[in-house]
Amino acid sequence: MKNSLLLVIAFITFASAQGLYFDAGLGGLGPVKTKIGNKDYVREANTLLFNNVGEESAELDIKIGYGPFGLGIPLYVAADFGIVQHNVFNDLYPDNNVDFITHIFGPSVIFYPVSIIQIGLSAGISVTTVEMTTENIEIYSDLGYMYSISAAYDFRAGLEARYRELLGNHNCLVGVKYFGAKNPTYAGKSIKTEMSGFFIKYAYIFKN
Repeated sequence: MKNSLLLVIAFITFASAQGLYFDAGLGGLGPVKTKIGNKDYVREANTLLFNNVGEESAELDIKIGYGPFGLGIPLYVAADFGIVQHNVFNDLYPDNNVDFITHIFGPSVIFYPVSIIQIGLSAGISVTTVEMTTENIEIYSDLGYMYSISAAYDFRAGLEARYRELLGNHNCLVGVKYFGAKNPTYAGKSIKTEMSGFFIKYAYIFKN
């Protein structure tokens, strides 16, 4: 354990000096949909509960990696960690909430086709937890897969040279993202979550 910790510290120290890539922020400001066995959960719930169902979504996403590499464009590779939450609630029964919480992990590729635009691609594994507040029940899915694509405006790259120098490698990213995950359950039905929306992130991006 001690040796593993030392290796992690050594990697972070090296990456910080050479080419650390790190970003973290919030998203989910857009439409989200969860399907169970190919049926839209909110649509089905509205049918059963007289159209009193509302929903909210939120996302926390973190990437840490290394770059840039060559190949003619700034290219970074990173590990992508995230949580996507889809909360479904009934206005008539405030305590009767259902939360679909999807945890994701996988590799990510980040590149800049032009200096002010960042494109991100991720794919990997996911697990979804279903939490039912009233019954105090938690249901865990089996291991599934996730994928996402994002496009962001790089604020630092859009500034004048004197301001870029002042900020150093610190940055702000604002963009749009599409996310999807599909997880099988023990009951034989899948839980599929799709989300598209806006995000804002702090980023530390080493650039040559």
